[in-house]
Amino acid sequence: MISVLLADDHEIVRTGVRLVLEQQPDIEVRGEVGSGRELAAALERDPADIVLLDITLGDDDGIALIDLIRLRWPSAKVVALTMHDDIATVRQALSAGAHGYVVKGARSSELLEAIRVTHADGAYIHPAVAMGVVKDAVRGGVVAELLSPRENQVLRLLAGGGTTRTIATALGLSEHTINRHISNAIHKLGARDRAELLERTRDRFS
Repeated sequence: MISVLLADDHEIVRTGVRLVLEQQPDIEVRGEVGSGRELAAALERDPADIVLLDITLGDDDGIALIDLIRLRWPSAKVVALTMHDDIATVRQALSAGAHGYVVKGARSSELLEAIRVTHADGAYIHPAVAMGVVKDAVRGGVVAELLSPRENQVLRLLAGGGTTRTIATALGLSEHTINRHISNAIHKLGARDRAELLERTRDRFS
């Protein structure tokens, strides 16, 4: 069973989420809290596997709470469930230690997926903000962390005006292999085609 603690200062939200979770045979709602103090007390008594946390938890700083949970109850994984879809907040939550990020208004299936994926030591970012996270990463110069060294090398040559044939010759690889590296980069960065891939990586390779 996956134990979940609901942390939201709106009772009506907690009630709705509880109804969804209680229908799942593999999920147990361990409790509900409406403030940072109640959250700490609940985790002190009985740490849950997943803390479903509203970043705006009354007067408490949800980002600070994520950091607190990471430090004091490292076995508990945080899934942020929030109305905030701006990239700055997403980045702060992930940096503080959140394993998942779901915006309110998401489908029940998406929330359940986030809980199960994070419980299995994965990470989940709601599709509504995932693309923004990727674009922000590209602008911040962390494309290298998303792509393999070879994919970065191919993109650098592509951005310099290289064609599939000339890049293949330069690297001593087949054109098929070069196309595969480019396709992988397109997929990882959520681009539609080569033109959009180059547009998204322009700052890094210019």
